[in-house]
Amino acid sequence: MPRCRVIQRYQTEYTDPIVVSKGEVLTLGGRDTQWAGWIWCWNAESKGGWVAERYLELGETTGTMLRGYDARELNVTTGEELEILDEESGWLWCRNSAQHEGWIPADHVERL
Repeated sequence: MPRCRVIQRYQTEYTDPIVVSKGEVLTLGGRDTQWAGWIWCWNAESKGGWVAERYLELGETTGTMLRGYDARELNVTTGEELEILDEESGWLWCRNSAQHEGWIPADHVERL
């Protein structure tokens, strides 16, 4: 499993992340201007969150999820070592030593 070390602390921006299932239909919002490849979406309960564009089959105003997705972010501190489980459009899905998982910006770590 690839590993990395945190070089810049990261704190969760969204405390109630969107979690969606394969086949779920989401309403599309705007694209992220800082992180290419992410679209703001809302589920049927009007809960919003960033979803990777390639995880969606895009229509004009809606998108259908091609896979399950969890937008949870991971709080990390400088020097912490993490396992990298997935990578998407400038973000890494990582696991820390306490077995917590979530997304962090890739530019906040150095690969080991």
